[in-house]
Amino acid sequence: MHLPCTFRVDNRNYIYTRCTVPIDREQSRMFYFYTTRPRAAWKRVRDILVFYVWRNWLQNYNFSGQDRRLVENQHYDTPEKLSGTDLFPLETRRLIVNYGRDFLRQRETSTEGATDIASKTTV
Repeated sequence: MHLPCTFRVDNRNYIYTRCTVPIDREQSRMFYFYTTRPRAAWKRVRDILVFYVWRNWLQNYNFSGQDRRLVENQHYDTPEKLSGTDLFPLETRRLIVNYGRDFLRQRETSTEGATDIASKTTV
């Protein structure tokens, strides 16, 4: 497991940060940061009001709460169970494996070694 982990999104008007920190082997703690940089005092008051009335529910409870049912029961020592909606991660993995520099280098060296062995056996 690679923790702590930070996820940050810049939405032009505010920056949303979600950070995961391990507590022990089985539990982790989520920290949410909502950051704005208003240039006037009234904008600061507006941002605080908007956060408590709308953004806190939208980002922290509604958006992040949707994943909770799936993530809480996730086990990383078992095979993945992918669905039809997981097409993007599958295609991204396929793209990396087929065209990634390290994978291409590894294929080139393994085919060069195979041709060398083949040329030695035919002579």
